[in-house]
Amino acid sequence: MAYLVFLILFLAVGFLDNINAVDKISTQWVYITILNFFFLFYHHIVIKKPIRINFLKERILISYILFLIFCLISFFYTFNLVESIVVFQRFLIGLITIFSLCLIIDNLKSNAFLKISIVFSIYLFFEGFYILWIFVENYDFSNEFGRSQLQKGFAANINIAAFSISMKLPFIIYVFSEIKRKIILKICLIIIVSGCIFSMILTGSRGALLSLYSQIFLLFIYLLFTFKSKGFIVFKNIFLPLLASFMVAYFASEILLQTLSVSHRTEQIIEKGSKSRMRYYKGAFNSFLDKPLNGVGVGNWKIFSIEADKNDIEGYIVPYHAHNDFLQILAEIGILGFLSYFFIFIFSLLKILKNISADKRMIFVLMFFLVYAIDSNLNFPISRPMIQIILFSILAYLVIYKNNYGTTTTHK
Repeated sequence: MAYLVFLILFLAVGFLDNINAVDKISTQWVYITILNFFFLFYHHIVIKKPIRINFLKERILISYILFLIFCLISFFYTFNLVESIVVFQRFLIGLITIFSLCLIIDNLKSNAFLKISIVFSIYLFFEGFYILWIFVENYDFSNEFGRSQLQKGFAANINIAAFSISMKLPFIIYVFSEIKRKIILKICLIIIVSGCIFSMILTGSRGALLSLYSQIFLLFIYLLFTFKSKGFIVFKNIFLPLLASFMVAYFASEILLQTLSVSHRTEQIIEKGSKSRMRYYKGAFNSFLDKPLNGVGVGNWKIFSIEADKNDIEGYIVPYHAHNDFLQILAEIGILGFLSYFFIFIFSLLKILKNISADKRMIFVLMFFLVYAIDSNLNFPISRPMIQIILFSILAYLVIYKNNYGTTTTHK
């Protein structure tokens, strides 16, 4: 029971307020650090449980450790050492959190993934319906309801809120698939998912909308490849609920909204928002070409980006992030550091693909990584604990999946 409580506390980081901090991520990173301390104290000192997992054999963790080493090396040539230390300690907290979550998930035993999914689903409900509540309070039939930071929910901004919802959708759909012959529960879940998708639409995030399309498309491909063996089950329990929920949210947006409707925002996916991002991408890539081996120092892109974008800066708006985590890491710690980070996801993908035909849970893990990849190429999830905690949980799940000391999950 204690491990489940710690899991709930870790995954709840997105609900933490800023507590007088300028940016709530500072408070959230401190919260995760303190929680790691209490959990590791409980696990190693209070109940003295042995570690059954050989972490040094896990390629995902080895890649993460190498990534940290390259970040450390960048200290020798960084422009702003203090900023590098601040960012590095967040990456280090990430590794410790993955370690803690591995121990938690390992002790949750056979239904670990279901428990993770249920916790995410509950948090998704609160995130989605809080945004809906704000919408209901502010909606006026006589005036157009436009994009507003009021719709950010518990997140720092509306884009983070939208992707947080999109990343949790695979887990509630998995909970869908585990409900057997309970029509009322399935109808309730469709209503909840429809409400959450509509909340995501209310943020006006084109990237999150693209990620939703991608999830539906991925499930359709999965349906085609599993049609002979379990195609009908996949269609009935996984694909149909997501599609039905999307259609309910789609028609609601077309009736109630104009500039935020799905059709309107879909038309703008390519038209708007790409010009400035392409400029940021170009700046980060050019910075990498200038220093391909060592980069500008971890956490220092925000300093060098001003020089790269000085001819296009408007007012006091500066490109704090490259809006592409991979390019930003490439610019900050060079090609070797980038590869160490990139292979965290490559090794995760390889493990997913290796087991996806035998274990349906892997399609939901793959859906999450698809959304995370889109977010990483459009925004900066690497700096947001609300998003990172989802990644840490799934990386931890993959690390302990069929580990050398036995499996912590039963496979379906």
